[in-house]
Amino acid sequence: MIHRYRSGNPLAIGAGGWDGTALFNPGLRGDILFPRDQQILAGAPGALDPTNGTSYLNPEAFRNPPLTANNVPIRFGNSPRYLSNLRGFMYKSEDFSLLRRTALPGREGTFFELRMDAINVFNRVELQDPNTNASDPISFGKIFGKTGGPRVIQFTGRFEF
Repeated sequence: MIHRYRSGNPLAIGAGGWDGTALFNPGLRGDILFPRDQQILAGAPGALDPTNGTSYLNPEAFRNPPLTANNVPIRFGNSPRYLSNLRGFMYKSEDFSLLRRTALPGREGTFFELRMDAINVFNRVELQDPNTNASDPISFGKIFGKTGGPRVIQFTGRFEF
């Protein structure tokens, strides 16, 4: 049995909409405006709307750094590379294997092996991380899908001689 449990990924607030050659920096970080307790709208959402997205992060708590009229950033964003205290959703998965090896009569060193492998035994599906691009006012902070593969069970028979 293999158990995999991990906390969610730390989220990184990105920014965009500027001249990419400005400051020789292809990626800027967004600005954080509100403290941690006001960055999330609610706990993990129950129902998910894959078309319009389900709101999770507070869009008022983050924004793009200010730009000039020519789309050149005035300064870098104040967000760290990753927000260690703001994470995505927990990941849980269990895999299971059964193996039966039987010696065959008549010839020494001959075996028959029957094996069953089950991946994601409990069929767990988790929410994807929210969109963290502060330059996208429509989908920022929303969750659009789920992650985690379906339960997969395979059987294997093998003769060893």
